Amino acid sequence: MFQINLKRLRERNKWSQVDLAKRLGVSQSTVGMWEAGRNKPTYTTLIRIANEFGVSVDALTGGHSNYTPCAPTFPEANLLASESAAYGIRTTLPETQRITMPDDSMTPEIHPGDLLVIRAIPSIEPESLIAFLYKKSLYVRKVFFAEETVIATALSASAPPICFSATEYENEGVLLLGEVCELVRKYF
Repeated sequence: MFQINLKRLRERNKWSQVDLAKRLGVSQSTVGMWEAGRNKPTYTTLIRIANEFGVSVDALTGGHSNYTPCAPTFPEANLLASESAAYGIRTTLPETQRITMPDDSMTPEIHPGDLLVIRAIPSIEPESLIAFLYKKSLYVRKVFFAEETVIATALSASAPPICFSATEYENEGVLLLGEVCELVRKYF
């Protein structure tokens, strides 16, 4: 199913195999082998392909993926309180807040130092761009769901996905700040 959906999405966007390969940083022969069903991308690359087309991994694989999501992690207890205190965040988060993009994980769309306006949301929605605190660090990631797991992905291949429970994320030390609703580019 993956190879059929990949080719259909590529052709719908009027991209050649070479065009898609350049966007993903792989060779044209790699894309050709994916479309012929002779090879499969890594899970991280699969997420990048889905992001490139603006679809979910399930839509790309037809919901019948042989890929297994990374296992959720379980940070130590009381991490939420220490993360909140470290960032000066109140227990009740404001409706909107501004943060600065902390790293280059979402380049080329969001650059380090860009100002992001975050809107509070009651729960995580698939394919939204969210900001959250995890293990004493601030992250901005696009989210996808695989069963009951949230996979928070970066655009940079050097930034691995962060996985956590879709319903118990607060117990796993994830403090959801909200959804990115506006971006102000920082020019150097």
